[in-house]
Amino acid sequence: MARTVALAVCALAALALAACDRPPKPVAQDAPKPARVATPFDDALKARDRAKQVQQQLEQQKAQTDAAIDQQSQ
Repeated sequence: MARTVALAVCALAALALAACDRPPKPVAQDAPKPARVATPFDDALKARDRAKQVQQQLEQQKAQTDAAIDQQSQ
């Protein structure tokens, strides 16, 4: 009887080790997400961001030009 119990314990241990050796199943979070389709709203946001960048560049150029004019007038 003790021998049967020992064999059963060894068999369970072997099954546990075999289960640990398998790679884990992929989780749903690891799956790649489908590509997002751009909408007109996205295009409007890009245009707004680009307009802000251009506005900032123009303000910087104006400040540099004003500083150069001030230096020349002195």
